[in-house]
Amino acid sequence: LGVVGVPAAGEHGVGLLAALFSGEEAVAGVGGDALGGVAGIILAYWLVEVFRIIGPKTIPRLAEVQVNVIVLIFTLIVSVCVGVIIGLVPAIQTLSVNLTDTLKEEGGRPISNGRRRVRQTLVVIEIALAFVLLVGAGLSIKSLFQVTAISPGFSSEGVLTLNLSLPAARYRGLMEAQGNQQASTPGSSRASLFYKQLFEIVGSLPGVKSVGGVDQLPLGIQSRRSLWVDVPGTPGGTMPFLNVAGDFFKAMDIPVARGRAINSSDTEASPIVVVVNETFARHFWGSSNPVGQTIELDGEAAPREVIGVVGDIKLTGLTSKTSPQMYLPYQQPYRLRQSPLTIALVVRTDVKPSVMIESLRKAIMSVDPTLPVFQIKTMEEVVHNSTAEYRFRGILMGGFALIAMLMAFVGVYGVVAHSARARTYEIGVRMALGATPRNVMLMILGEGGKLALMGV
Repeated sequence: LGVVGVPAAGEHGVGLLAALFSGEEAVAGVGGDALGGVAGIILAYWLVEVFRIIGPKTIPRLAEVQVNVIVLIFTLIVSVCVGVIIGLVPAIQTLSVNLTDTLKEEGGRPISNGRRRVRQTLVVIEIALAFVLLVGAGLSIKSLFQVTAISPGFSSEGVLTLNLSLPAARYRGLMEAQGNQQASTPGSSRASLFYKQLFEIVGSLPGVKSVGGVDQLPLGIQSRRSLWVDVPGTPGGTMPFLNVAGDFFKAMDIPVARGRAINSSDTEASPIVVVVNETFARHFWGSSNPVGQTIELDGEAAPREVIGVVGDIKLTGLTSKTSPQMYLPYQQPYRLRQSPLTIALVVRTDVKPSVMIESLRKAIMSVDPTLPVFQIKTMEEVVHNSTAEYRFRGILMGGFALIAMLMAFVGVYGVVAHSARARTYEIGVRMALGATPRNVMLMILGEGGKLALMGV
């Protein structure tokens, strides 16, 4: 904004000479810049609140972001100094001005080339800096488009997700032989029985095509759990894993490349199995078929049979590198412990997912009315939220770029407008010699266009 104030500072040579001794110009510069600084402070506090609302929740400690007092004091000092400089520079320039010549300028002589070049240079620099911000904003937006074009490896359309957490006091334990619990066997965990009943009830709801579960939802995983894997004939290594239940791969539309996926038949009473992704299969077996091969997990007495190979999916983010991944059945968890007590239910429907929310709540309450249901959202929302930081970065860069470009435009206007006022006598002579208003307009606009072009 100080650049806009420069043209107004040199309109009258006599006024500047008086201002040099009275200090009016310096005071005006400081006062105007101080008002701009106060407006900037108010805007900063308001924008911080806006960014807290629109900012992605994945940014750590976003709620604690605030205007820093030390930085604020620094900017206030800079603001005052800029105001002083803007007021004093034109006044100091008048020391070398001949008063008689200055008075003649009012009669029609144009401003000096030196002053014009200074103003034009400032505007060119301002446009150049604004253009740099604009390019940065463009790159951020381009990155956003590139990220959203990445396939997550599954279909998010028509998928509803919700989270459940089973109380350990009631679900951490094994079923006893007595009782009339249907479809239960002595030695099976209470959590395992709950999941079996839940999937049966939810799967029978109208509009539900398939239902499954996973302990960590794809694209929402903050930290991946890994364990050591031994594969005959290879050095082995540490590999990440997830626990899945029901028809998880069908519900997420994850393709099964070889073999079969985990299903409800993989229980505590059946042989222990594992499903791997294509990257895992290539890492250990190359082009050979891994179905039927065995792997040993650290801490387990018996090896697990590989029953299937599924497609690679993005787990921690759309830009994350695809890595080897294992999937263990909920009813056959690591080290054959009891089924995990937390699950993210994944339901694929042939109707609008939001329509299924109430019926899903009732289905869960029919199994256990005390369980809270939380983090209900569609898988499309999960995918959308995974790109929130890219969108936020684009908004920030784009906002700064637009403000900078607006200031640059105002700067160009100030220089061109003042130049036109100073060339009134010249314009009059040109028109007296036959120049048309169109010629004069093109001459004035051409000056602004050259400044913008030089800045770009």
